[in-house]
Amino acid sequence: MGVAAALIAGSLCFSPSAHAVTVLDLTTAASSGFINGAFFLQTDLDHNATGTGVIDPFVRIQRSVSEQGYNTDGRPTFYNEKSDPHTHSIQLKDVPTLTINSIVYREFLLDIDQNNNSPLLSLDELQIFLKNTGDIKTNLASLGIPIFDLDGAGEAYVKMNYNLNPGNGKGDMFAYIPNSLFTGSDEQYVYLYSQFGLNYASNAGFEEWSIRRGAPIPEPSSLSLLGVGLLGFFRRKKKTRDT
Repeated sequence: MGVAAALIAGSLCFSPSAHAVTVLDLTTAASSGFINGAFFLQTDLDHNATGTGVIDPFVRIQRSVSEQGYNTDGRPTFYNEKSDPHTHSIQLKDVPTLTINSIVYREFLLDIDQNNNSPLLSLDELQIFLKNTGDIKTNLASLGIPIFDLDGAGEAYVKMNYNLNPGNGKGDMFAYIPNSLFTGSDEQYVYLYSQFGLNYASNAGFEEWSIRRGAPIPEPSSLSLLGVGLLGFFRRKKKTRDT
């Protein structure tokens, strides 16, 4: 699939709601689309591509119905983050880059966990901040103005389907954020805040954000189908503000 076809395919995933909310529907295999300049892609990564030394989980969030949180070294955590070693700080130098249609992005991987009989989950908020310290442990306002906001161009959310790639320790969605937004030093700390469940409720285990690192891994097949070029050695195969 060429570049033009990939962009068209991604745009077909959008649907405006009755209240002018942009919905990016990733509930079918290899679906994709853009929100506020970021590219989101459903993926089918398997255990072999997400094992120890390949991905680094940096925040786990869990709460029924609606859940929120961000990565930090600070303890106790403030929202619904799990206070275990999988919730920790990351620096900009840790986050891999790759190129999609000649644009450089920073890559984040999301793994979700839902009940098989109620598999839909919404990512309702996604904000990314840069800071000089990695141990903030207060409310979202302390993180300042985000360099990326899912709602920055209008209210939006991403709709996902756990049954496309069920099980923990896999991957369900890539979030590609334009590298041009990360204007700080590579030594700065990246805070990723997310909220789930406002439109499609969380109902099972934790949601987990990770970065891919370490040994080379195979290229995601869905990226290949979109004609995406990868940078470096990253290649394939394979989870709130309360209402």
